[in-house]
Amino acid sequence: MNRFLDPTPRRATVEPEGLASEVGTTRMLEAGLAALLVVDGVPIPGLGFPFSLLGVAGLSLLGFTRRPVLQFGRTNWVLWAFGLLLVYISVVSYVTPDSYYAADWTRRIIRIAAVLALVLMLAEGRLHLPSILKGLMLALFVNAAAFYAGITPDAYGGALTGWLGDKNKAGLTYAAVGVLVLSQARSRWGQAFLVLTSLGFIWLSGSRTSITAYAFGVLWLALVATRPAWVRWLAAGGIVLTLPWIEENFAQAGDFANRWGSDLLRGRIDAAVADKVAITPPQGLGLGEAYVMINGRTWYFHNSFDTLHVEGGWLWLIGIVAITVWFGLRPFNGTDRGLQSRYAQAATIVVLICAWKLGEVMLTNVWGLALGIALNQVLREKSDLPAGAAGAYLPRLPAALDRLT
Repeated sequence: MNRFLDPTPRRATVEPEGLASEVGTTRMLEAGLAALLVVDGVPIPGLGFPFSLLGVAGLSLLGFTRRPVLQFGRTNWVLWAFGLLLVYISVVSYVTPDSYYAADWTRRIIRIAAVLALVLMLAEGRLHLPSILKGLMLALFVNAAAFYAGITPDAYGGALTGWLGDKNKAGLTYAAVGVLVLSQARSRWGQAFLVLTSLGFIWLSGSRTSITAYAFGVLWLALVATRPAWVRWLAAGGIVLTLPWIEENFAQAGDFANRWGSDLLRGRIDAAVADKVAITPPQGLGLGEAYVMINGRTWYFHNSFDTLHVEGGWLWLIGIVAITVWFGLRPFNGTDRGLQSRYAQAATIVVLICAWKLGEVMLTNVWGLALGIALNQVLREKSDLPAGAAGAYLPRLPAALDRLT
């Protein structure tokens, strides 16, 4: 790492194996499968699932063919939590009378299960993280190039979407992956280039929330991630208090001055969502119910927390958010010394901010990537494996890279 985004004092020993390790090595199979995650807005003919599901399934199956490098041990409670939550949401969805849009809830449960499988494969060190990030990074560059070359559809008036299919999804992906790929830069100039490039792509997507989320994610990585827990708590509280102020004062500033019409519509959608949340029973309404009808048209929720609440009630909402925050932000971990955890924290900040305004964010591929990386760091810290024992999948940081810190 370097001092641009990592203020930790230089240590005498090299960083143990982790996210920023083996920067010069790429495993093409993992990189190729990861690249498919970007094709999230193109359905597989005859199936309805997006091509990104092939990437998630492929990475998970590849992980199953390898022995785990790390064991969950006492952290295996999260496996039980995921299993019970999946059973719970399946039962709620099955017993609740289906509406037209929720009739095929089994597709959602398959996608969620596939993402959770990817989380577990990443956590146990069965996949090569640098290769996955490089595959995603290259695919996002190609996606932008193909979009402006006219190869991909343009359904949002020139806003960068490409194979991601939706400008909010594009903003989320460019923001979250844009934070994580900073771990692969070889120098501060490389990181500066990635920050500016990612910010440019997010700006082109037209997603105001993603711009804010990325800015806070980079600031968290540079200034907060290595601080004691009480500082991170204060910073998180500051973000929660600052976001509404930013929304109120800058949502219509500059290039976004012509958004009053879409903001008026979003206000009507949010009001209808609030009404539906108010009548949602404690157990929820089942997967696929996160929509409202306005003047005969269907509109999906813009708030991912409301989506969790309406679909699975309080248990589903609290369970998913609590696991995300517990492992993603490490709120009770004291001073965080794990290099990999710092990037996971920043990506989690991006995900949580985007979940506030961008619709389906939780339980998506990007959410799974951030959580899997965070869990991997937790398991490595709790493991009694000697340094370098995980060399097959999480190799030691090269000395050449260490000299750049």
